[in-house]
Parts: sequence; structure tokens; C-alpha cells
Amino acid sequence: MTTKNQILTLAAAVLLAVPASSFAGKCNNTIFNPVTDVAWNGLFPIRVGGVKVTPAGVLPDAGAGSETTSPVCACSSDEGQWVGLKTSFWDIANLIEVVETPGCSTTFGKQLYMGQEGFHGGGVRGGTTAPALFKQTHWVSFPVMSILNLMTDMKCASKGNINFLYPTEFDPSHNNDLIAVFRRPDNFLFANPAFDLLQPANALQANTTASVLPAAYDALFWLYWDTIYPLSGSKSTPHDLEGSAQIAAKQIYSFYGTGMLQDQVKNVCQSEITFTPKKSHWRFQLAKPVKTPKPFIPGQSEFVWGMGGKNPPFKEGNFLFVLFQKRNCCERLY
Repeated sequence: MTTKNQILTLAAAVLLAVPASSFAGKCNNTIFNPVTDVAWNGLFPIRVGGVKVTPAGVLPDAGAGSETTSPVCACSSDEGQWVGLKTSFWDIANLIEVVETPGCSTTFGKQLYMGQEGFHGGGVRGGTTAPALFKQTHWVSFPVMSILNLMTDMKCASKGNINFLYPTEFDPSHNNDLIAVFRRPDNFLFANPAFDLLQPANALQANTTASVLPAAYDALFWLYWDTIYPLSGSKSTPHDLEGSAQIAAKQIYSFYGTGMLQDQVKNVCQSEITFTPKKSHWRFQLAKPVKTPKPFIPGQSEFVWGMGGKNPPFKEGNFLFVLFQKRNCCERLY
């Protein structure tokens, strides 16, 4: 873990120890329940040796690939040497809180520290001239399968404990667009109107052909619900749900290249560090304040997944997303 990440993890530990004040912003969600708040249909399909052993699932398996070339795999890595069967599924290892109220944890359903005092609060500015949105995010390590003691015989599933990580209230690049621009110099390449003109094509793919043409969908890697740059907590939109999903995607994108998130598909023997993620390897699901019945893919319109009171009034724009990551691995036989 890098020094910056160590500092932010320590900051998260401090937040958990500091009592909330009576003047902190509202944070009126219930605690996250992994049994009832996860859309379990997003886990599927599960393949073993290239054969589906579960139903197909509610979304096409756009991240499928190398597990179909041969059912058997042989690995030699830092973990040793073994022979196994190629296995693929959608792992649930992380949650991300996207919140308007600083310090609000939608996972634990409480205010973790002094709200607006000294921290940049979020909000949504409507209108037709310059709509804008800003949110803080909190990364939560939450290996659901391990915590619920499910699929314990599958060595490929994520292991570990619940950890409250990376509160962006302490990250200057998240709170300031200019700092975020200079943090990632590639921002200057994509800060170009020519690249923005491809957004309609990206939206069309995300809502129609992403599942059957994942290579074309992934080719526009900097476009999620809009351009991913700058990697800050702001988004030029008046749409709270879709904008919050985009800010969650920014956090995923920023973790690649640092080793905090790695590609779990290309190499079945071990994860690999890559600079940019593939959109087809990720699924999102809204868990709080109102659960979506199934996951959705990056770029998919909120008219598909956000209708039906998913952003009720008096919730302060505080959301929790469950993240599904595509994983191919070599399930050890011996």
C-alpha cells in the first residue's frame, strides 16, 4: 500500500473513533445488510471449466473470455504451482459510498464524524446554464462471500474483513478539479472536444450493444456516463443518481495503476496491474437508499435502473453502490 493510501486508511480509522455532532448533516439510512441489500442475480453466470453451473443471470456476461479457450489451467505464481479448472464469476469485494453529507456512512447507517465543519459538503445545482453536482466517496472493503461464509470451497472468491477505506474528504485532488487535472496528466489529452463527441456513441453502446460488442464498448475507455476526467468528485449534471454513479466510477478508475484495484480477467493465475480498467469488467448496483433489483453497467441510463423512487426526498443524496467485478481464475484441484 502506498504512503498516501496508508494515510487515508489511518484517517478512516480516526473517523470511526470520533463521535458525530448534533449539527452534522442528516445521515438517515439503515445499516447495510448483505443478505437483503445485494442483488444476488448479479453474481451470475458462474462458469467452471467453461461450463455454466448456474443460471445465465440478468445481464449478459460481457466480461467472458479466456475461460472458454480450455477448461484446464496450470499456474505458477507467488502462491506456488497448481493445476486447476478455469472458473469465472462476478465477485463482490467492495462497496462505495457516494455522499452529499461529509462523513455520512451509508454502509453503517450513521454519521462517522463532524459533518460540514472543515469538510467540503456536496450538493446538486440545477438549471440549464451550468448544472453541477459534487459528492464525497468512501471506499469500503466488503468481501460479501467470505463474510456470509458462502462458497467457502471456492478459493478464487475474495477473502478478508470489512474495512472502511479511502475517505475522499482528506484527498485534495478529489475536492479540487485543478489539482485532479495535474494529478493525471492524461487529462490534458482527453480534455478535447473531439473526444467528447464520442459520448453519444458510448451511450448507444451502453444501452444496446455493450453485451454483444464488449471490445467496442471498452475501446471508449474514458467514457462512462460521461468523460471520466477530471478524477474529482464533481460532475456537470443535474441528475443526482446518474452523476453519483459517475463519481463512483471515477474512484474505480483512479485506483487502477496504483495497485489498489487490478485486472482479474486477463491472467487466470493472478491479478495484474493495469493503468485503466475495462468497463465490461464492472457492474454497479444501488443498495441505499433504495435497492435496485438487478445490477447495471457503466453508461446505462438511469431511466433503465433509477426509476421507481430510487432517490427519495429527505435522504440528502447519500447513496451506496455494490460493485461487482468480473473474475477469471484457476480454481485449484491440487
